Amino acid sequence: MCVLILAASCVVGTANPVLQSQGTITIDPTTGTISLDSSVAGGWASEATRFLLSATLSDAGIDHLALDASFALNENLTSSVAATFDPPSSGFTQAQLRIAAALQDADLTLTGVLEPDAYGWKAELAGTTDSVLQSITVGINIDGFGGIQTQSCRPAFTYAQIDLAVPLDGCDTTASVRTSWDCTGFGEFSLSVPTVGGLPWGIQIGAFLTFALDEKTIEFFPTLSLDNPECFEFYTGLAWNSTTHTISAIHFYGVGFRCEINDVQVRMLYSLDPSSIALVKSPYKSLIGFVWAMPGCCGEPREASVAFFFGEDNLFDLGEILFSAAYPAADNLFFTLSFTLPMDAGPTFSFGWDYTL
Repeated sequence: MCVLILAASCVVGTANPVLQSQGTITIDPTTGTISLDSSVAGGWASEATRFLLSATLSDAGIDHLALDASFALNENLTSSVAATFDPPSSGFTQAQLRIAAALQDADLTLTGVLEPDAYGWKAELAGTTDSVLQSITVGINIDGFGGIQTQSCRPAFTYAQIDLAVPLDGCDTTASVRTSWDCTGFGEFSLSVPTVGGLPWGIQIGAFLTFALDEKTIEFFPTLSLDNPECFEFYTGLAWNSTTHTISAIHFYGVGFRCEINDVQVRMLYSLDPSSIALVKSPYKSLIGFVWAMPGCCGEPREASVAFFFGEDNLFDLGEILFSAAYPAADNLFFTLSFTLPMDAGPTFSFGWDYTL
């Protein structure tokens, strides 16, 4: 703790203050309720260091509290500390200490994770994007996602993983190879090939091969990639039977249209199968939207939009109208305003802001 306070003092002395605030206030005139959803962060930052304390706020008060600090020890070595807290329960959630070193052809990262009743760490060696060796990762009481595995006070090896990117020169593509181990021994070996085109009707094929101690599996993933006509968007997919390895159908999930009329962008979207893919927000099936530019200050982009949502009964089954506008009041202050009018309920208003010092 003393080291953290000393480091923070150094940051304060050499860095610039930082203040960020963003949020939304929603008003429902029908019920008279007002809800708040916002976040605020403050601290100091420079090119080499950062010390930031942030909080998430709601009607009930502070929901989430986080501390984030990073320090560059030299041009090749950096360290960071991140801690999260749960104010409603007055509890500490998690802390992470990370040390990263830039080597000649790779980056080495050591990460320690501390929770109220457990801890663990992992080491990762990451190669460059064009190297065959992509990464080597070793975890002690941590899984591949950084989660603590046991509450033991004597952490042991839990997993290791090697990722390779093997160029297939004759096929003009790259295969991804992964080998993993866990505390019981060998886990699995997997080989995946990205989608390869060249098949009729815009069909592409991807493959995934996995070897484990007790089984071997190979899977194919066909996808459909159509060239949309100008101004139109078609949402398509394939019905693939992984058991019989056959394509039974080509699905059209929806169709869209975009154009511009006198500097007003017009978009229409119709969902043919809302149960399969959510192109339009539930429970509506289609929309017509308009977006136009607004005058403002600071040379920042600003625009307003209105969208009409329709149901399934008929063409004029209007269900909801949504209006929104974004306006930069200054270089570091951005306001948003939205108005929602459902046809079967009362309207709601939302006012938002985004401020950075």
